Amino acid sequence: MTEVEGEEGDILSPEIVWGAHPLGDSHDIWYDDEGLFAPELFVADIGPLQRVPLPAYVFGVDGERSTDPAMSADELSSMIGEIRRVR
Repeated sequence: MTEVEGEEGDILSPEIVWGAHPLGDSHDIWYDDEGLFAPELFVADIGPLQRVPLPAYVFGVDGERSTDPAMSADELSSMIGEIRRVR
């Protein structure tokens, strides 16, 4: 896991089709929605979400707006379960 600095638009490339799922009440996890079809695929269980394609990014949420995450890197790290190569 690596902390990434920047605005959502700078981190999430417009060339990628992004999917997002809630991660608790105050965070979303964003991932490459088409990454499931990549020739080499790694996935992780993150909190209640299973098989999240990697890489994935966690943003805080405030209504419809993305914000900086309110959880620490250690808190997020403790939510990451098994990381595995699918193909």
